Amino acid sequence: MTLDGSVKTSCSEGTRSSAVVCAMRRIEQCIGSMVQLVKETYVWLVWIPLLLLALGIGMNSLAVTMNHGIMPVVLPASGTIAHEDKIHLAATTNSRFLFLCDWIQLHTCRGVASPGDCLIAAGELLKWPVVWMWVGFSCCSRLNSLSVLRSPDCLLR
Repeated sequence: MTLDGSVKTSCSEGTRSSAVVCAMRRIEQCIGSMVQLVKETYVWLVWIPLLLLALGIGMNSLAVTMNHGIMPVVLPASGTIAHEDKIHLAATTNSRFLFLCDWIQLHTCRGVASPGDCLIAAGELLKWPVVWMWVGFSCCSRLNSLSVLRSPDCLLR
């Protein structure tokens, strides 16, 4: 507080508590501007396939790591594994994390897949449509903010 009774709001005050308050205000402003950027640019759409890909790769990596470099395969009754395949082996009683291993039967190609493979495929499938959705929403949002285009088809606010 100054001599005339007004409160200083600048961050140049010398006390430690005011420096902490000032730092907290700057952090809040930074987080607020990042949230605003994410909302305005629709960048969260691009994260969806990336998160699916990362989660699928992580699940497969965890299964292979916990089984000492081998991906156990729960084979159907008439299933076989190619001899030259070094990473896929039939699951045993010592196999860990079987729910992450290859056990989903694919009837179209007579193979098996893991839940991680399914997430990777979903991420790959969604990658380009989501990128184009992001481009469309971002362009439409920019045009709305510039007041260039005002049609019922493009109201995103």
